[in-house]
Amino acid sequence: MTANPELSLGWVIVYVDDPAEAAAFYEGAFGLRGKFVAPTGTYAELDTGATKLAFAAYAGALEAGCSSLAPPADKPQGQRVAYVRDPFGTLVELATPL
Repeated sequence: MTANPELSLGWVIVYVDDPAEAAAFYEGAFGLRGKFVAPTGTYAELDTGATKLAFAAYAGALEAGCSSLAPPADKPQGQRVAYVRDPFGTLVELATPL
């Protein structure tokens, strides 16, 4: 019997109509750093370090153009969570660490 391989998350891909515009939005709204935009504009990457992508700035997200789906609320597990939708239609969960 072979051992189970260790799995890791390599990418989170969000499909949008304008990747360069979405990357610019996430840079401004959440302070992420741009890493790469394809010359054709069909692909863009943000530098998230070791594939950690977390947001915790609800008011900043709204000011940047996100719409509120659920304001910050405390969950039973001790986490504070809110939900917004970015201008490209993507649902984003904003959560404090567990």
